Amino acid sequence: MKTKLLALSLVLASGSVKAASFDFEATPTGFYAGSLSVTDSGLTLTVTPEGYPNGYVAVNGDSTPAPLLGNRAVIGTQVEHPNIDQFAPLRFTFSSPVNSATFRFGDTGGDSDTPVIISAYDSSGTLISTINDTYDFGVATGKSDVYSGAAASYFILTSQPADNKDSIFWEAVDVNPAEARVPESFSTAFGLLAASTGLLSLRRFRR
Repeated sequence: MKTKLLALSLVLASGSVKAASFDFEATPTGFYAGSLSVTDSGLTLTVTPEGYPNGYVAVNGDSTPAPLLGNRAVIGTQVEHPNIDQFAPLRFTFSSPVNSATFRFGDTGGDSDTPVIISAYDSSGTLISTINDTYDFGVATGKSDVYSGAAASYFILTSQPADNKDSIFWEAVDVNPAEARVPESFSTAFGLLAASTGLLSLRRFRR
């Protein structure tokens, strides 16, 4: 019995976390006042408009924003029904820090959304990495950029063209949580279990 418990503890201690994907294909379309939260593989992504407390997060499904994004993706707006140049940057906040994520973005609006900026922040709000990319007129398929580095708690996603700024649709796939530390209480219990198992084995050997 003790041997089985030890084996189970080893499995729990070495278990890996599955990568999560947030492509919004299963998310109902429409405007989400303030925020939108989606959970996959134990990780929750909360999307909010950045810099506009009364803004909205919108899930588009009327037409494909760009083929790479599938049928649905998210975009930020300053108001519920945006007119030209009333879009907003987005903040992607994860329930646990992540070490890597692939961000897909784009639209088929026929303008140049350049530059596209992906800014990664740690749990204290310190900027830890910035990715700059272009989304030029005619790139109708969408693009993707990969973040890989220090544990990031949230990302701010923006685009800054001359007109119709931040009119980019987003999603995040292959999101990998940072390795979780084993709680001290679990480590102590694991150590005691290993020690007791060793003592039992020693007693049996002596007998």
